[in-house]
Amino acid sequence: MKYLYLILFCSFTVFSFGQPTPDNNLHFDQLASRWDEAIPLGNGQLGALIWKKDNTIRFSLDRADLWDERKSFAIENHNFNWVQQQIKNNSYGIVQEWGDAPYDRSPYPTKLPAASLFFDLAKFGPVVSNVLDLEQATNILKFKDGRILRTFIHAYKPFGYFEITGNNVSELVPQLIPHQYENSANKDENKSVVEGQDLARLGYKQGNITRTSNYEVLHQKTYDNHFFEVVLRWEKISAKKLIGYWTIVNDQRANPSELSLKKYTEEQVSHLHWWSNYWSKSSITIPEKNLEKQYYLDMYKLGAVAREGAPAITLQAVWTADNGGLPPLERRLSQ
Repeated sequence: MKYLYLILFCSFTVFSFGQPTPDNNLHFDQLASRWDEAIPLGNGQLGALIWKKDNTIRFSLDRADLWDERKSFAIENHNFNWVQQQIKNNSYGIVQEWGDAPYDRSPYPTKLPAASLFFDLAKFGPVVSNVLDLEQATNILKFKDGRILRTFIHAYKPFGYFEITGNNVSELVPQLIPHQYENSANKDENKSVVEGQDLARLGYKQGNITRTSNYEVLHQKTYDNHFFEVVLRWEKISAKKLIGYWTIVNDQRANPSELSLKKYTEEQVSHLHWWSNYWSKSSITIPEKNLEKQYYLDMYKLGAVAREGAPAITLQAVWTADNGGLPPLERRLSQ
């Protein structure tokens, strides 16, 4: 029996060591003011960046399989034997020109940003705490007046959730913002792909949003009869609690399904269970605590971008640039 107790003790010890501690979390006293410094959430298919833009709390929403896959040039006209021949002829510059020119000349193929949602920061008041809880894969924003905004992307379901607690939550409802796919005034043809060429170069018509009292649906046509939709829904549970979700669907109509506190709680529990199991798969202790924190941050990123059956991981993963333009390095995969 004493050996059984010893085994159980060791098992629970290893399990607890596998979890990141609060010291490993990201802690800030304000929101990031740039998309590339935002709090990242993800599940391999959906992603969100939480930051501040124009006095709003902005969620930059992404889905991994949103692409414009039109061909920019006839790649089948050449093969590797042709490349080898140019090397032998000391004319490899021809290969570079042939392969690189389409990046600046053509806006596609490219990853597509989906949309953003925002909350009016003026109605929340000053942020006093902004934490990415690694163990729970949850962003927690606390405000000076005591309000709390908690948000997560479900670990394995295609939904992002948020919960607001505090006074007067009915005035804190979010809104969807479509990206500007139609902008005839300036298409920025002279910008490089790194700077972010204008989305209008893709030639899409601007998406439209259907709004009701507690949900919004964005319908965005892309190319060759393809489209995607973004759903945002919220419910006021009580005078001091508002919950909601968002999702993105590709080439199918969205269904703004009902949301209840019971449903939200069940989703949160299953989300936390997945991440608890994820962290329990390994344990590590590093004397240099800054290095240990970096280990857990990178393991969090792995858990946020990789899933069985999800698309291959691009350089920006599920956090496509929210700079008003085409993603930089828009066609490259991580190695």
